[in-house]
Amino acid sequence: MAITSGSYTIKTAAGDYSSWTAFWDDIGNLTGNITCTVDASAYTEAAGPAPVAESLNGNTLHVLPAAFPTATDASDGARFTFNTADSPLIMGMEGAGEVIVEGMVFIKGSAATAIGIYLHTVDTAFDFIVRRNIFKGLTHGLYLWDTTMNVAGAKYYNNIFFDIVLYAISTDGAIPNAVIANNTMDNCGSVGIYCFNNDATIENNISYNNTNDFFQVGSATGNNNADSDNTGEDADWNVGANNVPGIGDPFNAIGSDDFTITAEGVIGSAGKDLSGTFTDDFFGVIRSNWTIGACEFAVQDVTEAVSALIEVEAEITSVLDAVWSTSALIEMEASITSLKSRIHEVSALIEVEASITAQLDALSEVSALIEMEAAVTPSARIIVEAVSALIEMGAEVTVSSVLQWLLIDDTLTWKGEWISTYAYELNDVVLYKSTDGNEWHVFMSKITHNVGNIPVSSASAWRRYYQEILL
Repeated sequence: MAITSGSYTIKTAAGDYSSWTAFWDDIGNLTGNITCTVDASAYTEAAGPAPVAESLNGNTLHVLPAAFPTATDASDGARFTFNTADSPLIMGMEGAGEVIVEGMVFIKGSAATAIGIYLHTVDTAFDFIVRRNIFKGLTHGLYLWDTTMNVAGAKYYNNIFFDIVLYAISTDGAIPNAVIANNTMDNCGSVGIYCFNNDATIENNISYNNTNDFFQVGSATGNNNADSDNTGEDADWNVGANNVPGIGDPFNAIGSDDFTITAEGVIGSAGKDLSGTFTDDFFGVIRSNWTIGACEFAVQDVTEAVSALIEVEAEITSVLDAVWSTSALIEMEASITSLKSRIHEVSALIEVEASITAQLDALSEVSALIEMEAAVTPSARIIVEAVSALIEMGAEVTVSSVLQWLLIDDTLTWKGEWISTYAYELNDVVLYKSTDGNEWHVFMSKITHNVGNIPVSSASAWRRYYQEILL
């Protein structure tokens, strides 16, 4: 039967067709659009289809895979092995209209398969798009032998050709308006791109490790192409610019047919921006560098990492906001930290501090400390009274801080009078006895570098914590 419109599938089982050849042999003159979706499986073809010469009648015929290849080595995707000398597709349809063949893998089998896609004998031009396909081991890859197809709608891009016996791409006719761009050719026995001295426009292609990377291109325009044998220098073309001749191996693993680009290098951003014609690469990745060849060199995307850092920053900022809003806690923490630092520096007082702290924790009222005064020395009594008063007033002071300044011997002789030239620091403590000897006053420094400020008359520099008539 002839199919003239509608959607069809090629599958190894339970599809409308089980072979490439059967589908193409059923094509009739189109009365509407045809879409054929090919399951991403391995197929074996014993024969190729007859030349396709039907009319498009202004419609579109689109052949695409259910899933595009994820590798460049012909190991996955919708892949057809041809055990025949027949060509997989001889395209001679009549326009106007459009034919799109994308995402297919054509592999030579047990016979010398002739030409992957052969464009031939077209009387009325149509848009012909061949993209994101792989051609492996065939005699020829893409053979463009019809000057009728010298139209901007003829586009051959993002294809990969390797181990081709003769020519990967050949233009046996003048087609300067067609797009031949961003294809990759490797290990062809004769030529990567062969222009037969015809007018053509060749841009952004890698032709590497072929017997001749470019051949008979003297009548063609060549921009931003790369080769390994210096056959595509600017001077080799009729019009040539920004070509990159004599490159080394640019691929990640050419030995295993991995034709992705190993680093930006000389070709990573050396291509021409063709975004007016197409925007993606072999894998469907949107091009930004315009890497030469089928596969875009992708700069590492750090968007996710940056987003994660922004989220962490937001969380930290939220926590800090909460902390800074509790300024009283921060000041208290600073005071405690300073006092703890002094305690650790005065290691000889740590045991005394632990003993007195244990006693203070056990006492719930200041009166308990006063009852103990008979059991301690006169100088210790003064220490207990001062500490008790400070605790009553909520001061964050430890015994070690008091001991630093209570310079009184066991006869209650005053040894630590305030010195006007001494630089007292924040939270330093002095014990002051009135001139009549009847009162004791405890002062704590409120500022750093506290010099010359008299404790009893400098409220901005000293905080008075305690006073009592001496018994």
